[in-house]
Amino acid sequence: MRAPDNVGVGNAHATVSFDAWKEGCVGQSEVVVAVEPATPWKPRPVSPQLKATIDLDTGKAVWGLAFHPDGNIVAAADSDSPVVRRWDLAQLREQVAIQTEGGMFSLAYSPDGQTLVTSHFRHEQRRFKENGELVSRNEWDGGITLWDACSGKLNTSLRHIPGRGVCRIALSPDGTTVAAAEVWSEDDGRVQRNQVSLWDVAAGTVRNHLSIDASSIAFACDSPILATASDKVQLWDSTSGKELATLPRPKEHDYPVNSLAFAPDGQTLAGADYRGDLYLWDVPRRTLRLSLKHGEGQHRITGLAFAPDSRTLAGTAGVLGRSESGAVDRLQPQVVFWDAATGEQRTILTAPPGSLVSLVFSPDGKTLATGGVGVVLLWDVADEVKGR
Repeated sequence: MRAPDNVGVGNAHATVSFDAWKEGCVGQSEVVVAVEPATPWKPRPVSPQLKATIDLDTGKAVWGLAFHPDGNIVAAADSDSPVVRRWDLAQLREQVAIQTEGGMFSLAYSPDGQTLVTSHFRHEQRRFKENGELVSRNEWDGGITLWDACSGKLNTSLRHIPGRGVCRIALSPDGTTVAAAEVWSEDDGRVQRNQVSLWDVAAGTVRNHLSIDASSIAFACDSPILATASDKVQLWDSTSGKELATLPRPKEHDYPVNSLAFAPDGQTLAGADYRGDLYLWDVPRRTLRLSLKHGEGQHRITGLAFAPDSRTLAGTAGVLGRSESGAVDRLQPQVVFWDAATGEQRTILTAPPGSLVSLVFSPDGKTLATGGVGVVLLWDVADEVKGR
């Protein structure tokens, strides 16, 4: 809340009301607001490891990021635009864009680099009066599309009839299975359903499904194990659909896990939540090896990725900046690097003001791409991965 310039400092007694909502009745309330002199917010300097900024000019969060297996191309997509953008990194030249059918939260290249897999969804909320009351209904549509990674031409689509919104996908290490976190409506939009479908790419059919609402999904790099995060973190056999384990967390940690990442050697699964809690599980033993806290209440981890060496874990973290008066008023994100064996924090890189929501390492581990609001940032992280 910004007070007029001629108001002094101290406590202001304000009456808050909401008269615009004609359908209901909201009573007034009185609040006491501290009035402080406005002071300019000074962002921290951006770390010199930032070597390039790619502007998508969309103003939407770039959740979908993927490197081509040869490391020369990065693909990006945001949650609102139906377009996949691709750049040749040697010349920072944009290639022909791929037009999809809706916004995207994730995409992936096949192991041989010949196929780009995208998910898309469309959400519409209808509002109308029913029996004199204002009601809303949600409608979802979407699917999975496989594209020729070179030409950008459509290969095939995987979708239910009627369609379902696909919020997240993960591609198995052999490229034969796509795990998809799906949402759809039943009973004329009155009931929302969620599940993770395990698609057989060659057959174009669902092999199995998991009856969970997953906020994050990830395949192990060396086995058919699939990890999902919902109200709990679980491991599944993606071939049979059988649950293998529910991974433990400290009893006092009940905040939903929103990010998952497997180490390339398959030994460690990392998870994080928006509260800044970070977890490292021993996958073979199904045990919690480390539980860490990043920051002190004003940090939140929005994405995780392991470097190819399996020894370095990186995360994008939002940090609420403070003005000179101490007021929290801006977001300046970080890229944080941890030693995956000890949990020791190695390095923190400061990004430009805004937000970061996703990240992915290049195959050689020397470049890190992070997705923000309408931008992709490319970082030189060779020293960070080596632990320097």
